Amino acid sequence: MPTGVQGRLAGFKGVFFRHPDEAKYRGSLDPQIWVRDSQVKVHHGAFDGNSGPQPDRAMLVFDILSFTRTSPGRLSAQFITNMSFNGVPTEVFERLLQDDMEHLVRSMTTWEGPNALPNLVHVLEVEGGLRNRRLAQLAGGEAKARGFRMRESDTRSGGSDRSEENGQPVVAVDTSGLSPIWEERCADLLKASFKPQDTAFLHRTLKEVIRSNLQRKVEGYHVDLPCSASDPTGTLEPGEVYFRPSVPLLDSQGYQFDVLEGDCVMGRHPCMLPSDLQKVRAVNRAELGQYRDVVVCATRGRRSLASLLAGGDYDGDKVVITWYAPIVTPFEMSEEASERFATPPAELASCFEQESAPTLAELVSTGPLSDKGPAVILRGLRDKGRVGLVANFHLVSAYMTGYDGPETVLLAHMHVSFSSLLDSAKSGRRMKEDAFRDLSRRFGGRVPAWSQSAAERKYDDCSGNQNSPRRPEQVLGRFVMDSLMHHGQHLADSHMEKFPAECGIQRGDPDLVEYWDRFQKDHRQDADEISTHVQDAFSKYRKLIRGIAEMKAGTTTRGPQSPSKDRRQQEDELKALGRSFASGPVLKGYRPDDLGRLRATCAYQVGVRVGGACGIKFPFEMAFSDLCAVKARCSGKGFHIISADFHRQMQMNRF
Repeated sequence: MPTGVQGRLAGFKGVFFRHPDEAKYRGSLDPQIWVRDSQVKVHHGAFDGNSGPQPDRAMLVFDILSFTRTSPGRLSAQFITNMSFNGVPTEVFERLLQDDMEHLVRSMTTWEGPNALPNLVHVLEVEGGLRNRRLAQLAGGEAKARGFRMRESDTRSGGSDRSEENGQPVVAVDTSGLSPIWEERCADLLKASFKPQDTAFLHRTLKEVIRSNLQRKVEGYHVDLPCSASDPTGTLEPGEVYFRPSVPLLDSQGYQFDVLEGDCVMGRHPCMLPSDLQKVRAVNRAELGQYRDVVVCATRGRRSLASLLAGGDYDGDKVVITWYAPIVTPFEMSEEASERFATPPAELASCFEQESAPTLAELVSTGPLSDKGPAVILRGLRDKGRVGLVANFHLVSAYMTGYDGPETVLLAHMHVSFSSLLDSAKSGRRMKEDAFRDLSRRFGGRVPAWSQSAAERKYDDCSGNQNSPRRPEQVLGRFVMDSLMHHGQHLADSHMEKFPAECGIQRGDPDLVEYWDRFQKDHRQDADEISTHVQDAFSKYRKLIRGIAEMKAGTTTRGPQSPSKDRRQQEDELKALGRSFASGPVLKGYRPDDLGRLRATCAYQVGVRVGGACGIKFPFEMAFSDLCAVKARCSGKGFHIISADFHRQMQMNRF
């Protein structure tokens, strides 16, 4: 049973935890729930404790949205910036990044040895998030509650479903079975017994997987973190927390622990103020033993710990807690400084204006919406859209004026203050237009280079764009993310230079070549018809790919993003070609699956003979599943026939 769940019941919404004295109520046959005032969103007379009508049965259904869980956490740019400001040396992050990259490359380039390739499949499924993607599709609306999918704002896509490879679109041709996710392509090829040291297509795709994952680590980290709760027993002293994972974790010395003890650093997103990360003391309290996978915070003291962490409360937001000694030991944030940074500056009020927010009764009494009605409704969406812009303003200000500069602190409070901005649609409080224009003028340019994607930085270099903000390093010192970006890019380039070359790859896979040669020898006339059909498809494919490459080369000055209209047209043309390839030739006496395998191996022969990028990609983009089927049948080790629905629920474990 989880410690807490996020859910809804009637007009109540929030995170509900197990009762601290649950043994007292264990014998009761009637389910009971206790609700805090802050969890009451809609008042229903049936729940006011007064005599009245009984609540509708539908209002007594408890909807579970998610439950507490512990997941491995990785640092984000916001956390790194904060930790650097609070005393953690840049070298600590550089070493973490280096170790992370080396582990990734080593796990993806170990192709020889017992269970090497099954282990590679496991790594690909983890890095690409393949199993969670499949389970999320099967779970549908229950995906979030079951932990298969997080909120969009909390995640960056794990899989490398990039639509470009070597400057050319790589699109799943819907008849071939080729996945748009690079990790899944590699995993499917490995399961069919292809090897990266022998197959050029797998070798190149795996290289792109490593390149994209290394670049992802350079550009930022993804964070999956446990929930927080207030201390229901009152046993924790100020600055103390309690954390007990459901599965034992490792401490800084490499030993497993059941309950975390010692100094640690914790925080949550958005982490924009210097005080949004706090150094706390994890302790063991027997009274809290039933609470697992949540960080229990003290309720004693002048100010709650949760209110210091991004100005939040205990509503189930995810928190990060790290006990990694190289980070925890040098981290320093005094209580006086925390109070100073966490207190909103006086200038904050002057940036907002109050408008009367009509009640529901007032809206209904006015009859049909007036001409101003749509503007009133859409204004909330506009203000919410500005939250992201304010976050960018904060990013630029921290880079140009310092992480603790007055403008940076003001912008952080603008972003994180629920009553000032995020709740403006309900409270009627909104940012003044002149204040927003002033911020846009001062901090509304391009974001720093370290926060841009590789494509955006490349575009700036090619176009001579010099609009990125400049940091006065003589006064503020070098920004930690600038150092990490250059260090990470150097490491990524170095790893890619060491990636095994293709020179040792054989010209053609013997199993696929022999399959077609044997048929061609025994059925010359039918083989000629298949070959003519495949050759015609390859000519169209090569012409299409060349046209795409030329168009892309001519649109470099448009910026890092290609026009979506052109992309859709390219995908449609490739899919139409794939359908044409799979529909012919018409031959009597052949079952569709047999003809598909013959067509696939013929395309493979054509690709081997022509060579180059087009020759390598053509057969797999046109007949991916058929090539995998032929390879699995010819592996000499037997094969299993598994339906796609069943396969989506399977997971490869590490040996």
